[in-house]
Amino acid sequence: NNDENNNDDNDKIALYRPTVHYAYLPTDSTISSLVEFRMHDYKLQPKLRILNNEIIEGTDEVGVLLLGGRYVQAWWAGSVLDIHEARRLVPEQNATTLQVAISVVAAINYCIKHPNEGICLPDDIDADEILNICMPYLGQWVSKSADWPSEKDKIREGWQFTSFQVVD
Repeated sequence: NNDENNNDDNDKIALYRPTVHYAYLPTDSTISSLVEFRMHDYKLQPKLRILNNEIIEGTDEVGVLLLGGRYVQAWWAGSVLDIHEARRLVPEQNATTLQVAISVVAAINYCIKHPNEGICLPDDIDADEILNICMPYLGQWVSKSADWPSEKDKIREGWQFTSFQVVD
């Protein structure tokens, strides 16, 4: 701000700087497969297979972890969907597929119902319209404070990205 009469020093510091990082924690068996893949110099197996009906147990927790709040250190909100509920809703599928695919279905539906809106940012659309389509396929919806980082964690540099990054 170049206004000479402005005594507000806040224009010199970042007051609000949202940062979003995508994080995914694979299962133990997936990590083992990645280690084996590396041990074989990243050569694919001659026969590839995608697990579908072989998945007999498990739950996907997909959501957002909001960090650094004034009143609560961390807040988690998201979908908890187990394989049995996913298969009840859409036979032959799994929780991950359902949680991802329903958002695409909702987005396409929104585009069809609003053909003249053009490109929209998330804040510009009716979130309730999207959620009304998605919620029946997302399992249990959870929104709660989270003990993160736990007192036992040794986060070195507070809220820096390097504190959360897992490096191979």
